[in-house]
Amino acid sequence: MSSWLEFYFFNSHYPTRIAAWMGSVLLFTSIALIIFIFISRKTTQRRNSKIERFTDKYETLITNILFEDTYASYSKGYEKIVESISSKGFDKVKRETLVHVILKAKENIMGESDKVLTTFYHELNLRKYALRDLKRGQWEDKAFVLQELGKMDVRESLPTIMKYTDHPNPILRAEAQYAAIDLAGERALGFLQDLRYPLSRWQQIRITQELDKLEAANIPQFYYLLDEKNKSVVLFGLRLIAHFNQVEGAEKLYKMVNHNDDDVLMELAKTAKHLEIDGIVPKFLQQFNSYSTEVKVAVVDAIGEIGNPYDHIDFLFKLLEVKEYRVAKAAARSLYSLSNGKITSEMLQRAGNRALFLKHVIDERKH
Repeated sequence: MSSWLEFYFFNSHYPTRIAAWMGSVLLFTSIALIIFIFISRKTTQRRNSKIERFTDKYETLITNILFEDTYASYSKGYEKIVESISSKGFDKVKRETLVHVILKAKENIMGESDKVLTTFYHELNLRKYALRDLKRGQWEDKAFVLQELGKMDVRESLPTIMKYTDHPNPILRAEAQYAAIDLAGERALGFLQDLRYPLSRWQQIRITQELDKLEAANIPQFYYLLDEKNKSVVLFGLRLIAHFNQVEGAEKLYKMVNHNDDDVLMELAKTAKHLEIDGIVPKFLQQFNSYSTEVKVAVVDAIGEIGNPYDHIDFLFKLLEVKEYRVAKAAARSLYSLSNGKITSEMLQRAGNRALFLKHVIDERKH
């Protein structure tokens, strides 16, 4: 066979020899790739099978610990489980599977049962592996570990976690922020003052959900966030102020009506409307002509909720005449709101040549 190959390669024309060499390389590469895919698939199948097997085992174990008296905390059955698992040690698959099962179970329980699982986690010394992976794992591993440390109350990890709260990787950054609040509550919010990166809307929602779990007495006033340079933090501060109905200190909102960012101004109008801070309306009107169309619409919508007929009806009627259609439309909506949902013939007469427009907007709103 080898003599035939030698004859073929060395007695053929040069282009033919090149084609033959390339064909051989392609053949061997294809075979190697097929073998690699086969081995990889088998490895993945074995790993998935192992995960499924241990998931079933650990779910049964957790159920027994939580609901069976024989395995209640610090019973002989419980201590036997802890000793058995600890003595066998953990490989990566076993440890991650057990932690996943514990975290999943914690999502559906609270109170004493939640504490039982946290204690179980610590008695198995699983935090040792988590702290190790946080230092040397891939970013995907670190993201999971950050969640694990927060949910499992590994408080000694807080200083390390805080270093990730402004990490360039957005997933690591987000998980670290949630974990920090899990561990330290409102005391962890200092990271908001050091953020270089934007705080996404989803992050804001998740952080708010974590703060909702705190006692009302532990919720800080969030007006300090309005002084930050990071725009997303300022927006979040306004949303937190509205969410927790923090009316005290509202005079600080008055100073923001001349802010140079449209998104901040629109959120300010929403916050004032939510908190029913009518004193801010005159401040808005002083700056009104300098605002963009989007901000004007937000301000006019707010006037419809927190303004009063005696001071602002005239202003709204004037706005019906402006060329900015959305502003005029917002004015019509607010006129309707300030009139307690009634548009009289006197109001239509006062609207003059904009009466039909006013009526159309109101009819549209009704439907």
